[in-house]
Amino acid sequence: MVNFLVKIFFALSLSIIFSHNISANNLQLKGELTQGGIVVGFYENAKKVFLDKKNVAVSDRGYFFLGFSRKHKKTALLKIFDNNNNVYSQELHIKSRKYHTQRIDGLPKKKVQPGPKELKKIKADYKILKDALRKKAKINIFPEKFLMPVKGRISGVYGSQRILNGIKKNPHMGLDIAAPIGTPIQSTTPGKVLLAVNDLFYTGNTIIIDHGYELKSIYIHLDKIYVQENDLVKEGQEIGTVGMTGRATGPHLHWGIYWKNTKVDPNLLLLLK
Repeated sequence: MVNFLVKIFFALSLSIIFSHNISANNLQLKGELTQGGIVVGFYENAKKVFLDKKNVAVSDRGYFFLGFSRKHKKTALLKIFDNNNNVYSQELHIKSRKYHTQRIDGLPKKKVQPGPKELKKIKADYKILKDALRKKAKINIFPEKFLMPVKGRISGVYGSQRILNGIKKNPHMGLDIAAPIGTPIQSTTPGKVLLAVNDLFYTGNTIIIDHGYELKSIYIHLDKIYVQENDLVKEGQEIGTVGMTGRATGPHLHWGIYWKNTKVDPNLLLLLK
């Protein structure tokens, strides 16, 4: 009799648990689940979304971004709560990537081995960038289309290990696009300008734009800047021109993409069209 009651209780418990689960068929993911990847997710009636226990911004229509670091572990846990607090969980399998090594010579010594004066400037610049990236603009429209910000030759890719003047440095965390000085640069998608600043030690003339839902873009080494902080920009709007300010051996745009504090591959963002 006791065993029978235990079985009945267990069966009822399972029915209660599973009645609060929501269907995997409602989940849509667009993009590559890979290291450095950026993915658009959709779950109708999604109220809250978490990736590896971190809160993810979700639109009223149920759209959200998921980003993965250069060396993300093999799995990630996605958890979604709907308007009725039903929950759906899924383990995402993250594909590993191999990255190339890129050697760049001919940089000024102080740009690779900075002295005390340069280190003071670098520290101040880092704070400027960090403070800008902490800001959040209130943007209600979820980005749906992404443009290459400038026409040119790809001269550097995301994730590559950089060897500068023979010295191993941090990996390259964006996309370099070589083009003549003065070539127009456009905003990849609509947003609000968080930073428009000149003469940073490494990045030179720099723009950061918030596109909402924890997605930001950065444009580095510019010659001219045509926008100001708090400006609202449209998709394809000209925001500046290609230059070689900061640490650069030739004219090019360094274009970077952030999801939260994670630097993701801009090339993979373009695949989300």
